[in-house]
Amino acid sequence: MIESDGPPVRIGVIGVGFMGRQHAGFVRAAHGARLAAVADPARDRTAEHASGSVTLECPWYPDATAMLDAEPLDGVIIANPNALHVDTAIQCLEAGVAVLLEKPIAVDYAQSLRLVRAVSRREGRLLVGHHRRHHPATARARDAIRSGMLGELVAVSGMWSARKEDRYFTSAA
Repeated sequence: MIESDGPPVRIGVIGVGFMGRQHAGFVRAAHGARLAAVADPARDRTAEHASGSVTLECPWYPDATAMLDAEPLDGVIIANPNALHVDTAIQCLEAGVAVLLEKPIAVDYAQSLRLVRAVSRREGRLLVGHHRRHHPATARARDAIRSGMLGELVAVSGMWSARKEDRYFTSAA
């Protein structure tokens, strides 16, 4: 939860397919945050998929460049197609905006090095979105370990399996 006595943190979402809409909903529900804008070239198609889920109700831009030029943002959430993650993140970092980048951060090792260099060069703020870090099941496991309920741990091997709705895999965005 974002806590602040000042004005709300202005957050933009780049890519409002399935994951982007999830993020937009979380931003809209967060105290101290404001969904300031979204960027996605597929406005009509995305709006059609969004019916009945998250109401965006904010300025909509065809791409990150237009959004960054028009909106004074504190941060962005990047949830566009994987192949665009690195270029979009670098563009946002160069604009001085903090970035939460959906995984995967890059499509290959060379691209990930480009991103690491850009973060270092710009002294940028970049976080990789990994939802399981804050999932209730993860919190319960952490509490069980800390309480000693499991005894003394000597090793851990884990696997996370979850069913995703079919529309996750067929979404065009």
